Amino acid sequence: MQIRSTELSKVPDQKSPLIAQQLIEKGADVNVKDTERGETVLMRMCRNDNISAMDFLMKHGADGRICQSPGDYNVVHVAARIPSLQLAKWIEENKENLDMNKIDAEERTPLMCSVIANNHIICESLIRTGIAHLDVATSEGHTSLSTCLLMSEFPNRRISELLILNGANVNFRIYSSQVPLINEIVARRDTVGVESLLAAGVDCHVADSQGKTACHVAADSEALEILSRIVEARRGLRWPRDAEDKTALDIALEKRNLKLARICIKGHQFFFNSRRCRVNSHDKNGRSLLSKAILANDDEIGVFLIENDAKAKNEDRIDGKTYLEAACERGLLSTVRSFISNGCKLNERCSTGYSLVHAALKNQKFEVAALLVSFGCDLESKVKLSESGDVLEDSDETWSTCQTLLHRLIDDGDEPGAVFLIENGADVNCRKIYSNPADDDQFTPAHMAISWGQNAILQALRDKGAELSAVDQDGRTPAHIGVREQNTEGVKILLDAENVEFIPIRDKFGQTILSQSMTMKDHELASLIVGRQPHAAVQTNGNGENLLHQAIRSNDFESVLFLLAVAKADPCRSINDGSQKTPLHLAAISKNEMILRNLILVNENVNLPASDGSTPLLEALKCRNHQHAAILLENGAEPNLKDEHGENGERFEGQRGAGDGN
Repeated sequence: MQIRSTELSKVPDQKSPLIAQQLIEKGADVNVKDTERGETVLMRMCRNDNISAMDFLMKHGADGRICQSPGDYNVVHVAARIPSLQLAKWIEENKENLDMNKIDAEERTPLMCSVIANNHIICESLIRTGIAHLDVATSEGHTSLSTCLLMSEFPNRRISELLILNGANVNFRIYSSQVPLINEIVARRDTVGVESLLAAGVDCHVADSQGKTACHVAADSEALEILSRIVEARRGLRWPRDAEDKTALDIALEKRNLKLARICIKGHQFFFNSRRCRVNSHDKNGRSLLSKAILANDDEIGVFLIENDAKAKNEDRIDGKTYLEAACERGLLSTVRSFISNGCKLNERCSTGYSLVHAALKNQKFEVAALLVSFGCDLESKVKLSESGDVLEDSDETWSTCQTLLHRLIDDGDEPGAVFLIENGADVNCRKIYSNPADDDQFTPAHMAISWGQNAILQALRDKGAELSAVDQDGRTPAHIGVREQNTEGVKILLDAENVEFIPIRDKFGQTILSQSMTMKDHELASLIVGRQPHAAVQTNGNGENLLHQAIRSNDFESVLFLLAVAKADPCRSINDGSQKTPLHLAAISKNEMILRNLILVNENVNLPASDGSTPLLEALKCRNHQHAAILLENGAEPNLKDEHGENGERFEGQRGAGDGN
């Protein structure tokens, strides 16, 4: 009769060695597997922590290497989950008959199973056997150590330290060999785990598939304490670039974590014995950390780098510009201040050919411009230009024009920038210099500003004491240019000056600003001029004639009315040339009777004589201007008054009539 295996499996549970012995003698199979789990009797006894039964079975031929099916685990795998000192001792005593390194269907060794179960008792026992392999890895690359450190948020430090102390490998990769163990521990911010690995000699230079080392990961995770521990523990750290061409310092700065960045710089210093090496290194595109900070308009990072010995060499450029110029353009006030404080030269030309203040002003970075000025940036240096306007070297003798930054800003129409220069002490009267004097228009900044309608600049020039009576090559003041360009607002600004000595100045064509405005029939401007200086209308030209005389001669009725009504011109003032002819004398021979009639209205005496005794009536008759003579007679002209030749109106008319009769 065959004895069923289930009967044998029940006997040890009941602790009946005699019965078990009898069953075995009757041919019972000690390695039989049950139908429920596919486990052997030895495994079942192990689950029950029945050491005596396990000893009995082993004594009677039980095979400790047999595996369960389909899980492919053996009795040591089963024991690995049971925190029993008895089992631990049993394993050590039976180690020669057990498979300590069997890998089950889930790729786990007994040691790994004990780690997963947090079973330090069995784990220690397996290690003490000296047979269990500590570094058997799964297809994902996990060993007992990585499993211990990564399987939960709170790793079993007792087990991990035990594994490390007994020589577990710390330099391996997980996740299909993609990631070094140290990188993953760092990413999880496991400071204790990192310290253990560092103490075990872990290689911090090993990189993952993206070229990232533990330091890259620490920076990316902003694991400040961990990075500090790594740097302190590894004084010879190299700081490579990852697949994205970044060092750990790059990453720390991108995250704007300056504490992290300081640790990286400290690590660089340990390795290179100089902070400058890595702070000033360039990526594959030739960009340094400082240039990246400037391009990102990151003032804080720029200052940080400069304070940590970041340097800008003469050959270092950002889009063809020095680092300092680029910082000025972007308004990076603190970065610019740090550059200057660290000895950068202020008065070297920037890319435009002018001083650095131009870089700030053309981008309306006035705080930076003010800072440059406060440190002594030159506002007056002159730049040589070619005929086409290109900036030349100072030694180039082919120059056409030499000008200051103020001239450049006015030419560019940069009113805010020009006003800033003027208010900060730029020479307000400086003229351009021309290699060919024939090309020199002798314009001052005020001439330039008013000609372009840049009235904010003009006002700043006026307020800073610009010479408003300065003349160009044609003898014209800025006010002349303003009248010519009909820049009413600009002329107002000039007329509001405390000193208006420019009003009576005549240009090479004999024009004052008032006469010029009258010629142009710009009576609005003329009114402004007369309002500022009422006696401007009585100025005389080289012939002794004032504006009223000239308007009458020109038959300019509109100007005559303006001068009489607005300028309050004296209708009786005679020409200052010896003839003493009055406006009425001139009107008598004019072609516009309305001029004559209006002058008669404002003259109490229509018989005022000239120096030769001639009256307006006689002047009209001499010119055969009978219509005007009739108007004068209608308004009280005396025909009997004689001139120095004894002629009067009646006699002259009689002579003319006799002559006509012949």
